[in-house]
Amino acid sequence: MSKTITVQVPDDVVEYWETPNELAATLSTLSVVELVRKGILSQGKAAELLNLSRWELMDLLARYDVPTANFSIDELNRQILDASQDNHA
Repeated sequence: MSKTITVQVPDDVVEYWETPNELAATLSTLSVVELVRKGILSQGKAAELLNLSRWELMDLLARYDVPTANFSIDELNRQILDASQDNHA
């Protein structure tokens, strides 16, 4: 399900897009990316909404510098320690 909304975009911006549909698709995609960045939308839901595989979504998020892993420093250090201990076993 989707909704149609009206967005005012300056003419100077619109002229850079090949079609209004291309602009609309980009704005829709960017809104999903921003919701993932803010932690409002999960990566799984974002992939579903954009009809992308998880790998394709990770590539998209990387293009917009959105982290695909969200670890605290403590959690990251724990995982590094665990991986180091696994490699020495």
